[in-house]
Amino acid sequence: MAYIQENFAEVMPGLRLSWGGLHPDGRVPVLLVPGYADSWRFWLPMFPYLPDWLRVFALSPRGHGTSDAPATGYTVADNAQAALPASLTLSTSPRPSSLATPAADTWHGNLL
Repeated sequence: MAYIQENFAEVMPGLRLSWGGLHPDGRVPVLLVPGYADSWRFWLPMFPYLPDWLRVFALSPRGHGTSDAPATGYTVADNAQAALPASLTLSTSPRPSSLATPAADTWHGNLL
């Protein structure tokens, strides 16, 4: 397994989100988002089982892990609004791939 290092992406002015990556030469980008009150490190136990053709980005939502923690912006819509630019910033794909359909009223470890 490749070495995993914590990185940061500025997804909007004044908001940096931390992320960990795996397989930088992978062909298919995938964004992993943990459930409430967790960071990208939630996904570490799964990393050894992910195929090397996946370019993996595991994201920490605002206020979690070492991501910035602004005073506001913690609704599901706010987190989704930050995750989309993160996926576009981190990925070489023209659009993020959807591997799971998130429930409209939850933010629980969905794959985007």
